[in-house]
Amino acid sequence: LGTDDGKRGFLARACEIMAGMRLRETTLDIYAGRLAEELGVNREAITHETERRRGIIRRQGEKKQQGFLPTNLAPIYGREGAVPVQQRRAEETLLASLMSAPELYAKLADELPPELFPSADCRRAAELLIARLAAGAEVEPAFFEQEAAPDEMALFTQLAMQRKGVGASLKECRDCLEVLHCARDKPPDDITALSDDEWLKLITGKGT
Repeated sequence: LGTDDGKRGFLARACEIMAGMRLRETTLDIYAGRLAEELGVNREAITHETERRRGIIRRQGEKKQQGFLPTNLAPIYGREGAVPVQQRRAEETLLASLMSAPELYAKLADELPPELFPSADCRRAAELLIARLAAGAEVEPAFFEQEAAPDEMALFTQLAMQRKGVGASLKECRDCLEVLHCARDKPPDDITALSDDEWLKLITGKGT
């Protein structure tokens, strides 16, 4: 918390946690006040960011209930900011395919740097999955319990369920890799995807 990056990361995670809780307005105000006082940041910015994330969570829940997944690049907000749906689909499809058909790893080993995955949870899952694939070990979700954090375990379970819906073919994997490579070479221009400096300005009222 002694650095701007550390403070920003802490606040982002705190807002994410509060957004996932069913807090009354007065309770949220109390928590935001404590955070603002302890970290020396803007109280209203904390409340605003929490409410923004809460709205995103609500909309995502509504879309899941409707069985609807948008095909445009509407952002999904995670710990590191905005990850377009197209990229998220590519990440999950690639990981699910490798879990479904581990033999594909031998043909893709040189094309799978973990840093290619834009979402923090998928990146960590890729690191764990690739390590086991390289060692020729089992890749069922239960085998990751000793290494994976709870949110990562939830992702592995989700990916295992998704395996029935993926083709698990080399072409499909390469298509996903192309999406991720293109996204890395050309960052999204979604105005809602705040840069680090923009996020810092929102929270503290000043840039780096």
